[in-house]
Amino acid sequence: MLDISASGVGPAGWIATSENGTLLSVELHNATGTKERTMLACVVHVTSQSDTAWGLGCNFIRSLSEEDLRALTSTEA
Repeated sequence: MLDISASGVGPAGWIATSENGTLLSVELHNATGTKERTMLACVVHVTSQSDTAWGLGCNFIRSLSEEDLRALTSTEA
């Protein structure tokens, strides 16, 4: 993932284009690669990164709590 906040995520290297308004089920993993949770997100913008990769801007349907955000961004095992 390129960027994550309590309200959304910007995954990089997406291999298929998605349109604004598309709903995605996004698996969120912590720094060690362990799956923390799955969130529903809505695509709000799409940017071409190369001929085959796309960057998405997505808003979560429900915001992450501060505790959830810390669990996802912490580098401690």
